[in-house]
Amino acid sequence: MNTATGEGFAGGGEAPGLGELFDTEPQVTSDTETVDSQTSASKPGPNASKPKRPLRLGTPTRTRAVPAGVEDLSPAVGASPDGDANSVDHASAAEGQLNGSADATAAWGSGVPATLEPVAATASLRDRSEPEQTAQANTATTPQPSIADIFTSELLGPGGFPMFSANAEDPAAAVITPNPAYAAVPQQAIQQAKDRVLERRFEQAERYWPLVDRIMTVAGSDVDVQRITGRLELIADAAADAEQRDALLYVLKPKLAAAGIQIPDPKDIPIVLEMAYDEMVGISVLGSLWRDPAVTEIMVDRWNKVTLERDGKLEDTPICFRDPDHANSVARSLALRLSDRAVSRSINLVTAELPSARVQFAYGPVVRGGLSITIRKFRKLLGLDDLLNFRAINHEMIDFLQTAVRARAGILISGGTGTGKTTIINLLSNFIPTHERVITIEDAFELRLANSHVVSLQTKEAASADDAVSVTLADLLRATLRMRPDRIIVGEIREGDGASVMLTAANTGHEGTMTTIHANSVDMALNERLVDLLRQSRSSTDEAILRTIASAFDLVVQVSRGRRGNRYISEIAVVERSGLRDGILHPIPLFIGEDDESGGAQFRRVGSLGPDTVLGRKFVDAGVETSRWFGQEG
Repeated sequence: MNTATGEGFAGGGEAPGLGELFDTEPQVTSDTETVDSQTSASKPGPNASKPKRPLRLGTPTRTRAVPAGVEDLSPAVGASPDGDANSVDHASAAEGQLNGSADATAAWGSGVPATLEPVAATASLRDRSEPEQTAQANTATTPQPSIADIFTSELLGPGGFPMFSANAEDPAAAVITPNPAYAAVPQQAIQQAKDRVLERRFEQAERYWPLVDRIMTVAGSDVDVQRITGRLELIADAAADAEQRDALLYVLKPKLAAAGIQIPDPKDIPIVLEMAYDEMVGISVLGSLWRDPAVTEIMVDRWNKVTLERDGKLEDTPICFRDPDHANSVARSLALRLSDRAVSRSINLVTAELPSARVQFAYGPVVRGGLSITIRKFRKLLGLDDLLNFRAINHEMIDFLQTAVRARAGILISGGTGTGKTTIINLLSNFIPTHERVITIEDAFELRLANSHVVSLQTKEAASADDAVSVTLADLLRATLRMRPDRIIVGEIREGDGASVMLTAANTGHEGTMTTIHANSVDMALNERLVDLLRQSRSSTDEAILRTIASAFDLVVQVSRGRRGNRYISEIAVVERSGLRDGILHPIPLFIGEDDESGGAQFRRVGSLGPDTVLGRKFVDAGVETSRWFGQEG
C-alpha cells in the first residue's frame, strides 16, 4: 500500500498494516521476561517472575501474560535485531502489511492476546516525512466503524452523550456498561443494546465463516493446538471459560500468523476468534446465549430458527447455523461429547447433562425439520430471602411448610414446566434436620441440599448399541430402600413403575418423602396425573389407587407462573383419606396465592388443620407448635 496516498485501504486494495491502526509495542515487566528475537522458541529463565493469569481477549494492557504451564514460543513484537525487546522499531511496524506470514505475525500479536486499541493520530509519526504523516493522520481520524460504534451512536442520552460505553476492543462479547454520566440506565435499554450487537454480528456472519474454516483447518493440523483443544470443556463459569480460551489463543495465534491467514479488517479479529473458539468447544453459534446469564433456556427449532427464554418470556433471535448440515454436525458432536450418545437415525432422542444445564436432542423423523435442541440452564436456586423479595411466598406459609417438614409430612410439589418446582423442593429439603440421612434421585443433578448426610443418585439412559445399560427411577428407588434413608427426595415422577415404587415406600415406613409432578392444579395432580401413572403399573381400581395416594401424601404445594413471568405458590392443600368421596379426592385448601398487577402475588389463609387429621396428629407427635394451625383461618 502507498502510505503517502492512502490508496488500497478504502479502495478495496491491500489490507492496512497493523502498525497503521494499532499500537503493537509491548512493555516488558522485568529483565527475566526478555525474549530473544533470534530464537523461535525459548523458555523463561529460572528466576523469571511467576506468569500472570492469561489475559482475556480485548483487555487494554501491554503486559505480556503467559498462561501457566504454557511455554512462550513467540518472539517479542517489534524487537530489534540484537534481541533487545525494549528497543522497538516503530517505523518498520507501521510499514507492516497483512499479506505475508511475517507481517501476519504482527497482526495476530505473536500469541499475546490482542488489545485491538486504535493508535492516536500522533502515536508513531515522529520519524515520518510530512506527506506520510498527513496520510497517516487521515487514516487515524477516519477509522472503520465497529459494531460497538454502530449501536452506541443510536442510543444517545441527554446532551448527546452515549448512554453506554461498549468495549470496542471486543464487540463480540457485547460488554456494555452504563455511561457514568448518567445515574441510572434502564436494564431494558442495556439488553436492547446487547441484542443489537448480536444482530449486527450475525448480519456479517457470511464473511466471517470462511475465516473460521481456515482457522479450524490450522487448529486441526497442528499438534500443539490439538493438545489444548482436546482438553477444552463447555463450562458455565465465566472466569474458567475465559482462562481456557486465552490459553488456546496464546498458542493458536502464532500458528495462524505462520499460516499467513489474513483478516482484512483488524476489528473483526475478536469476532472471528470467538466464533472459532465456540466451534472448538462444541456450542457453535449458541455460544453468546450460553454465556448470557439472563438467558434461561435456548431452543433450536430448526437450523435457521433459534429462540430463547428470558425473564420467563420467549424471544426470537437473529442466530442461525450455516445450513442444516452444520446444525446436524453440531448436534451430533455435542451429544457425543456430553453423553457418549451421538444422535442418529437409530438414536433419535438423547438427553444429556451440560455444566449447570440439561440438553434434549430430537433428531430425524421424530421432529419436523429434522432437528431440535433444547438447552435448559439450571438457574441459581433461590433462597428464602429471594422468594420473599419476589413475593413468591409469605412468612406464614414458610412457617407452616417448615413445621410440616419437621413433622415428616409427605409432600407433593405440583406445577407446570419452568414454574419453580425444583426451587421449592430444594427449599423444603433444607428444613430437614441435619442429623437425618437424605437420599435424592434425579434425572439430572439440580438439587443443592445443605444437609451433611446426603447421597445423590441419577438415572441413566442406554448410551449406544455397545452400552445398552439403563438405570431407571424405579431401579434407584429399590436400591435406595436398602441404603438406610431417613428421607427420600425424588426430583420428578415421570413413569408408572417409579411412581408405584415410591408410593409403596411412602406407605411402608418412609415418611417425609417429597417429590414433584407436572400438573396445572392440585386436583389434577391427585386425581389425574398420579392416577394415570399408577394405572401403567398396577391393575388396581381407581378408588384403590386414590386411597394409596391419600396415604402417601399429606400436602400438595401448587406452583404457578404469573402473566409477567413471575413464579409463586398458588395453593397449599391438605390431603386426607376422608376427603375421598364419589371416586374423587377432595383436598382441603389452607393457603391461596393470586397473581397481581405488580408482578408479585397476594396470599391469604383460607383454612386450618384439625387435631384429628393425619397431618394434625403428625404435628402433635413431632412436638411442634400447633396452636397457630389448629386455630381459625386468617
